[in-house]
Amino acid sequence: FFFLNPSYLKSNFTDAFSYWILGISSFVITQTDVFFISTFKRDIGLVTMYSQSFRLQDIALKFIKKITEIKGPKILTLFQSGNHHAVAEIFNKLLKINIALSITAFLLITIWGKYILELWLDKVIIFDQTLICVLSTICITSSIHWVLWHFCNLTGQQKKVKNIVIVEILLNLGLSYLLIRWFGLIGLGLASILANTITIVFIFKLFSQYKKRISVHN
Repeated sequence: FFFLNPSYLKSNFTDAFSYWILGISSFVITQTDVFFISTFKRDIGLVTMYSQSFRLQDIALKFIKKITEIKGPKILTLFQSGNHHAVAEIFNKLLKINIALSITAFLLITIWGKYILELWLDKVIIFDQTLICVLSTICITSSIHWVLWHFCNLTGQQKKVKNIVIVEILLNLGLSYLLIRWFGLIGLGLASILANTITIVFIFKLFSQYKKRISVHN
């Protein structure tokens, strides 16, 4: 068995660790928010308000992500066959589609989110419109992040992304600690957006370099 083979484990440890870091990053960041709310506010009602406000963009993002996931097998086949130009074209289209859909989701959540939550929970919890707007912005950044993250995974660049994701997690921790003191719950949303944006810039740079190499070879 592979887990009894030290040489196999050693040769695959780096890739496995990279995928693990990428896989847990969003979970760690979400739980960081809950931790800071519990620590600084000591009010379980605020945790519920934040998590339910956050869920609106989370649900929208799950639907948007499916578009990228559906294209996964085709992208992998094209990459393995050496058709890098087609891979770049697909990801260009996916970026545009994801941005358009996430902006639409942002607008719908911003306009109707508070009413949907109050209808769903029968006004048991008083929701903050500004918080909902800030958290719905995460739908846009996370959507872009997801496409570019998917690109790096399918093109074997997960090791490079791993390092910046670790920075994102640590940056989110630091910003959350500071911003919740200054802006309350809204600060947590801002921390996630800022930390996520750093990763997006880095991964987009990898994507741009990939397209540049293709144009040079062509």
